Amino acid sequence: MNGVCAVVVVLQWHITILKICWIRKSIVTWILARLFQRRFSLAKLAICGGDKIINHKFPQFPKVNQEMENIIMEVLHSGLWGYDTERDNEDNYLKKMEREISSFMGCNYTLGVSSCSGALDIAIRSLGIRNGDEVIVSPYTYFASAACIMNSGGIPIFADIDCKTWNISPDEIIKKITPRTKAIVVVHFGGVSANMDEIMGIAQKYNLKVIEDAAHSFGAKWRDQFTGTIGDIGCFSFQQAKNVIAGEGGAFVTDNREFFEKAYSYMMLGRKYKEKKWYQHHCLGWNYRMTQFQAALVYSQLKDIKTMEDVRRKNAQKICKELSNIEGLIPVLGEEEEAQRVYHILGIRYKKEKWNNLSKKRFIYALNAEGIPCYGGYEYPLYRNPIFDKELNSDMFCKEAEELCQQAIWLPGKILLGDSTCTDNIISAFVKIYHNLNELVK
Repeated sequence: MNGVCAVVVVLQWHITILKICWIRKSIVTWILARLFQRRFSLAKLAICGGDKIINHKFPQFPKVNQEMENIIMEVLHSGLWGYDTERDNEDNYLKKMEREISSFMGCNYTLGVSSCSGALDIAIRSLGIRNGDEVIVSPYTYFASAACIMNSGGIPIFADIDCKTWNISPDEIIKKITPRTKAIVVVHFGGVSANMDEIMGIAQKYNLKVIEDAAHSFGAKWRDQFTGTIGDIGCFSFQQAKNVIAGEGGAFVTDNREFFEKAYSYMMLGRKYKEKKWYQHHCLGWNYRMTQFQAALVYSQLKDIKTMEDVRRKNAQKICKELSNIEGLIPVLGEEEEAQRVYHILGIRYKKEKWNNLSKKRFIYALNAEGIPCYGGYEYPLYRNPIFDKELNSDMFCKEAEELCQQAIWLPGKILLGDSTCTDNIISAFVKIYHNLNELVK
């Protein structure tokens, strides 16, 4: 009995010690938090004349290396800078890039083209979209995602977005389907994959084709497939702001031989695939060709995609974790169990009512002053552009897209390539502004 009592006493003693340690830890944590808050509450905001948080330059992107220089010089001295019918049998960097992308993505066919806008135009034409056909598309996207539909005489039908992912909502797609609906253009905004399980299920049920506008999502996955390879056709961008850069340029990918040959013809001024008659045109194609310099730049970056994205992902996840603890800041999330996103843009939803009604514009100015390059994104949903109002002549309203345009803040992917100090400073800038709101809302 005495032994049992002794054990109980020892256990109670240990429990008491643990409680004391927990209390001490809580007190220390509270003190540190208050000191952290006090540090920023005493710091004058840069927009109001104080010192800015970030005085360093972010890492250069794109990063030029010797291999890239050598490849460009190789193209320069080859004399083959674009397409040449007399040298079409030679291997070149356009063909190398196309093979490498097909291998990387696990798709059958890749065409290097002049831009993602061009790839989308070719994609719509390859599907046979014509006058009066309806194609469903997101209202929270770049102009080309819908303009390509109108270029072929089709009608863009805007379906609202999912507030969690900022991508087109499968439920809203269903609401927009009519007997005239022929296809869906799915945009993977910022590098976050749309819900492709549900979208492909809808497409199969209603016999619709799917074009993936993967301009932002080169290297992103939905389950075990790369975005751009899940639908019928995928389109990528290598424009100056993207994660793989050629200044301008794009790619068209598909597993369908018929779509590929049609796309080639539309890209090559209407010439048939592998037909050597350069002055024979079979359809109303155009010149959407990519130069050898653009292809060489893309080719030289493909092997570093995973390494670069691992850095972006690590830093972005830390930023998202910390900013989620600040009231009124909601980083965009993907379908995390099914998707592996990339970070072309780290989107943050800003709710000004939690920040003493500080306007988004003023908040962005304050972030810029602290050294963070960030933007407000689209001013309004795509359908509110004059061209769509004029051509479609309809009262369009997508509640989630309208609200997001008022709240979205974009952090560009290039600022996620820094070290831990860069990342901590980005977080600190948000915290500093939060604790000094009174300076901005006087």
